[in-house]
Amino acid sequence: MPPNLRFSSNYAGPLPSSQQLQRRRHHEFIAVQPGDKDDHRLSRRGVRSLATAAAVSTAANRGGVETFFADEGVSWTALGLSDTISQALSSAGFNRQSLVQAESIPSILSGKDSIIAAETGSGKTHSYLVPLIHKLSASSGGAVSGSASDKGFKPSREVSLVLCPNVLLCEQVVRMANGLRDDNGDPLIKVAAVCGRQGWPVYQPDILVSTPAAPTSCCSGLFVSGC
Repeated sequence: MPPNLRFSSNYAGPLPSSQQLQRRRHHEFIAVQPGDKDDHRLSRRGVRSLATAAAVSTAANRGGVETFFADEGVSWTALGLSDTISQALSSAGFNRQSLVQAESIPSILSGKDSIIAAETGSGKTHSYLVPLIHKLSASSGGAVSGSASDKGFKPSREVSLVLCPNVLLCEQVVRMANGLRDDNGDPLIKVAAVCGRQGWPVYQPDILVSTPAAPTSCCSGLFVSGC
């Protein structure tokens, strides 16, 4: 039987027509943050607003040369991540950030609402997973949960919900999260998927990955606030 969980949801509706996304070349992306002049159109409806703040063209900003990585001198810790998470990323083979990660991670860590749009393979999943793991670590007392297989793990007060459009993407997110491990080889956090034929996890995870319909089918005590 799943626990009674409380999830917060914030929806700001469609972006203003003046901020429609333009056709993008490979690795060009849009970072959406509060603060644009069009914010008032959304905030009047009493919701947290989203507006386009930056549309970065890597080809234009880098002398017309298409590139994947951010500047070589930028470290994971320079983006605001903890040493533990930075080491886990390096151990997993991610020694440098992609452009979309370097632009997105600081914004998400600061607590801003963000929308990230980029081509497949540009690093979007880690762009939100990594700061999410960092914030869960901070909310549980400054240390990541340690071993995800530890039955004695005391979860933080919050469970993060990641929604994916299909089962394959849910499984991909879980694999990528489990790929970030501590010095003992254990995943930094507990991640579980609720989708397809998978039932509710036995142990409460830090991050719950699901398709949109799955939580409502197995949670009788699901409350959504902040809409």
